[in-house]
Amino acid sequence: MRELALCFLGPWQATFAAESPPDFKYDKVRALLAYLAVQQLETSLELRRQLGDRRGLVICLNNLGAAAGRHGDYERSRIYYEEALVLSRELGNPSYIATLLANLGDVAEVQGEHRRAHELFAESLALRRQMGEKMGIAYSLNRLGHNALHQGDIRAAYALQRESLELLCELGDKEHIVACLEGIAAIASVDEPDERAPRLWGATAALREALGVPAPPSKQAEHAPFMARGCEGLGQPAWEEQQARGRALSLAEAIACGLALCERWETPR
Repeated sequence: MRELALCFLGPWQATFAAESPPDFKYDKVRALLAYLAVQQLETSLELRRQLGDRRGLVICLNNLGAAAGRHGDYERSRIYYEEALVLSRELGNPSYIATLLANLGDVAEVQGEHRRAHELFAESLALRRQMGEKMGIAYSLNRLGHNALHQGDIRAAYALQRESLELLCELGDKEHIVACLEGIAAIASVDEPDERAPRLWGATAALREALGVPAPPSKQAEHAPFMARGCEGLGQPAWEEQQARGRALSLAEAIACGLALCERWETPR
């Protein structure tokens, strides 16, 4: 995940995130760079094994797990993360442990193992709270919110996302604020029809464009079914109209919209 990531993949992703000219073989180049990055990581992994460098092994295994996940090989991703977690426990590094628990939770979530994902996210959150790691706390709360939504617990989903959003606002992390607002929009999309759901989706799309941080394919896939349900419930014309209106919202207005949606569940229904 985030803290353990080496610089191999990050700069390449950032370099090719901008829109490419029509004649630029974007997909092929990105695939080649991703392949070369994995090759480097695998070579580094073997060297770390020979040296007995457990910390280096954790970092390599984590990044290989992330790379496998990006390619949809979640079983391989899980194997890498689990080995890294065992080593992290041996090292007694709570930050690494918390990161890998969250990564394993993400894998479990994608594989439909929602109860297992909840256990992993909850353990990660507990460690983050002990360390006072605010960004990690916000991330774990966000993932627990998604998990609650998958399990149909709308009240818990809103409460977790609200706590995450308030913490992110305190930290001033715009990119993760937007991701949290997407989580709230997803909940609102499956709750009773509300024009604020597509409005918030429109706002987050525009904010991502302004920040230059497009949603990763995995997140787009995660959001798609919730958006489809919301569109069906509200009706496509109204959904698209409100989505367009949402694109004009400022970050502060989008946050206010997200908090207002969360507040609907603060009193018993």
